[in-house]
Amino acid sequence: MSSAADKKTPATARERMWLSMRILKTFCMPDIIMCSDTGDRRVTRRNAEDLFGDLKKTGYIRNTDGKAMHKAVFRLVKNTGPEPVIKRRNGQLWDPNIGKTVWPKQEFGKGKSEGNNR
Repeated sequence: MSSAADKKTPATARERMWLSMRILKTFCMPDIIMCSDTGDRRVTRRNAEDLFGDLKKTGYIRNTDGKAMHKAVFRLVKNTGPEPVIKRRNGQLWDPNIGKTVWPKQEFGKGKSEGNNR
């Protein structure tokens, strides 16, 4: 039997924000910051801007009202699983839930491959 103490709280700001987005489905940036900030582990506006920017350019979230990012209402449109998209050092965005680079899009036939050729 597991107890509440056995359940792992997502460690990083990015993980906590992604979990909040998956739960809320429709949200604004202040909602996500408030829901993801644990007090002892802060979520900054910069953390939120980075994740929102990454998810917007990959099509994982969509601005539903056309307002500026800090005032906009967003909808989660691609919920691929429990792990957030990871920003790699080379600027690529990797989705560990599907095992693929999701940005930039891979162009086949131009010397690039998906990396999972079986």
